[in-house]
Amino acid sequence: MSARARRDLVLLALVATGVMAAYLAVQRGEIDVWDGKAMASVAQNLSQHRSLEECCRAFGAFPKDPGPYAKFGIGYSLVLAPLWHFQLGSNPDGALWLGLANPLLLTATTVVIVKTGILLGWRRSSAVLSGLAFALLTMAPLYSTEFFSEPGVAFGSSLLILGFVVWDERRTNGALLVGIGTAIAILFRPDSIILIGPIVPLLLLFRGRDEIVASLRSWLPRLGIPIGLALGWTAFYDSLRYGSPFQLGYSGVYDVLGFSTPLLRGVSMLVLSPGKSFFVYSPILLAAIPGLAFLSRRRAPLAVVITAMFVLRVAFYARWWTPEGGNSWGPRFLLPLCAALAIPLGEALERVHLLRGGARHTAVWSLGALVGASIAVELASLLVSYRDIFAGQANLTALSPAVQRAVFTREEHRYAWTVARNPVLWNLRHLDSTHLPSPLYWFRDGATVFGLAMLAFAAIACAGAVAIAVFSDRISR
Repeated sequence: MSARARRDLVLLALVATGVMAAYLAVQRGEIDVWDGKAMASVAQNLSQHRSLEECCRAFGAFPKDPGPYAKFGIGYSLVLAPLWHFQLGSNPDGALWLGLANPLLLTATTVVIVKTGILLGWRRSSAVLSGLAFALLTMAPLYSTEFFSEPGVAFGSSLLILGFVVWDERRTNGALLVGIGTAIAILFRPDSIILIGPIVPLLLLFRGRDEIVASLRSWLPRLGIPIGLALGWTAFYDSLRYGSPFQLGYSGVYDVLGFSTPLLRGVSMLVLSPGKSFFVYSPILLAAIPGLAFLSRRRAPLAVVITAMFVLRVAFYARWWTPEGGNSWGPRFLLPLCAALAIPLGEALERVHLLRGGARHTAVWSLGALVGASIAVELASLLVSYRDIFAGQANLTALSPAVQRAVFTREEHRYAWTVARNPVLWNLRHLDSTHLPSPLYWFRDGATVFGLAMLAFAAIACAGAVAIAVFSDRISR
């Protein structure tokens, strides 16, 4: 192994340990959303029962889901299942051990982003900073504390992009990464069949017909087998749960509401509204917009793939009855796009190095402003529970679908379309509130040694990764 390869390995290890430490410091230690409880219940059954039918049952009954099975994909439950061994042994009613799942997935996503940047030929500093920007300056920190499946989709999406980059030099490895990434996304959220599935033929289009046909035997099994297994499991799982491989379990109220939001209204909410739009919750990714233009000049196919991922996800969820993901922090369904846009963000960082004079100063100050805004947003998300703003909302479970929709429409307007009720600003105004308890487990009753140690360790490891990256850049010039 060369000295450069060893430095890259140390660099990736420091990024991983620093990001993981940061996520450990801000954990909340509890599951307070029904989606997470259902997936955690399936995971507990997986760890304790041998019968598949028993394993896949969700906890208890829920008015919107009267059936015995959780409607969610199996991926997140598979990650949670081994963690139940430790959780049951320490505190069966807690969730600190279970809370390792999404930090691990998001840390792995960060490492994949950095590795992708290195393979794209960026400066090591640009690769590290783009990865850390995803990990610490987007919606990722808050969703490291949650029990949703989107971090798993983000990880799968990042592997797909890495596979596309690897394919040019190592076709079989690239195909395998694309296949595994797509399969992971499908297992975590079956709707990824629609959102990521169409990206795969798009990837193949850029390979060229002659190349594809000539090397069919080498790449097709590696691409197709993981995807085929994921699709096969999804069909079998749905047949077991609902009696049909084409039934995803969204019944009852979801049949009434479904894809009922007008497309333009949904798109406006997800990318333009003052209270729920994507860039409000991840300001640093505004720099990915010019970065995408720069990437298109150097790697046009990759820019097209990332653009397609963005357009498909926004358009799909724009039509859903709650495009913003309901009572969640920002547009949670778009979390995987934070990982995808980290690549054009890194391209923008690369371009800054080429600027000179006033243009360079303007770019640096603009990036600094976006970093500052992102830090403020992420601190607001972590230090005040976003659920406090919804505390007075009526209990909707006993209401008819029509009444529920009317209530959601009213609340949607308040939180998404008015600056006065913008959740970020609301959280910032309540940072010093004495009647709102800290949501952070390790700082709830004052700072603990573990919490402070993890923050210190995160700062040292991330700073070390940046230092090694800068050093590597200098000696390779």
